[in-house]
Amino acid sequence: MKYKALFFLFAIGISLGSFAQNQKRNTPLEYINQFKDIAMDEMRTHKIPASITLAQGCLESSYGNSRLSSQGNNHFGIKCKKSWTGKVMYEDDDAVGECFRAYDNAASSYRDHSLFLHNNQRYAFLFQLSITDYEGWAHGLRKAGYATNPRYPQMLIDMVKKYNLAKYDTLVLGLFKSSEKINGILATRLKSDQTLAQIAAVNERTENRIRKLNDLKKGQQIEPGDIVYLRRKKRKATETYHEVIAGQSLWQISQDNGIKLKRLYKLNHLNEEDEVAAGQLLNLRHKADQAAKLKGKQNLIDQIIANENKINYQGKTKPHIVLSNETLYGIAKKYKTSVDTLMAINQLSTPVISLGQTLLVPDNGGRVIEKGDIALPLYHIVLKGETLYSISRKYGVSVESILQFNNLTSNEISVGSKLRVK
Repeated sequence: MKYKALFFLFAIGISLGSFAQNQKRNTPLEYINQFKDIAMDEMRTHKIPASITLAQGCLESSYGNSRLSSQGNNHFGIKCKKSWTGKVMYEDDDAVGECFRAYDNAASSYRDHSLFLHNNQRYAFLFQLSITDYEGWAHGLRKAGYATNPRYPQMLIDMVKKYNLAKYDTLVLGLFKSSEKINGILATRLKSDQTLAQIAAVNERTENRIRKLNDLKKGQQIEPGDIVYLRRKKRKATETYHEVIAGQSLWQISQDNGIKLKRLYKLNHLNEEDEVAAGQLLNLRHKADQAAKLKGKQNLIDQIIANENKINYQGKTKPHIVLSNETLYGIAKKYKTSVDTLMAINQLSTPVISLGQTLLVPDNGGRVIEKGDIALPLYHIVLKGETLYSISRKYGVSVESILQFNNLTSNEISVGSKLRVK
């Protein structure tokens, strides 16, 4: 009988050993992926950094592999204390057979961890720290008595850094989360308290990769509000043309339109050292014709404006619905008119139009209307180095007339401003 009992216990031992060996253990990344959403939800509700919650969960539960977490769903090693009225289990810790809280599921453990910190006065000072200061939280937990191990803060910090847990804090705060698509490309915008390195980290890329995706030279800085792409920019933009605004750089134009900077150079026969002027029309989809090469102040906008005296309309109009890939320039050419004429008819402040938009266009029977017909106001975009006198000579009008048309009290004008000249 004695031997039968011993054999029975031996068999059980073998069976349990086999079970333990066959039971799959969580890897760190598996644990993090499983509980990151719960940690972020707790951060939203109780203002505890998700990075700290996850780091503590990883450390205290041994990535969900400890007996407390696997059998009692206790991921944070929280002991019973007098206030606890729920399920319990016993485990050797600082003393033999200590009482630990047990939960129905892991989510309940995460919620209790948040309440444990939030409702306990000795942890109150932690909530005065920045919610992104995970190092301050790590040291504060040890100071408040959460753990006795003097290395506990550094263990948490190392865990956050090793597995990039801080990105979940930033995702909750919405600081770096990709929120828009430009030209079909995933992008975000730099906030005043952000760096490229932080954006790179939260999106699991290197800073060098982010800089390459955004055509940034070594040491080149960007400003808050600038677009930051997380995928490659394209060879073509959605719009066919872009009219340069005063102060815009080619890099900014490439960012705003989601087109590779080198491709923008190529489409417009430009070099890296070339500058663009306000009012200049750049090609975003097709190579510029050699005859329309952009050189200094001479640009396509100038050519359009120069024809304004010859191309007007008689007042009769008809509707035109904007089709895919159509531009105001192409529509003007189709109806034998000008961009400025269409802008005036439709009271547009910019030449930008959208698919499906209804525009009024001149209905002149297909013939070019000569000077002398009913004309619309004519406008000129001021370029660098121009004066009211030079502009007046260009259009054959007096300086006084331009002053009157634009309600100006002095001859001072700024680059990029739009002046009525007729």
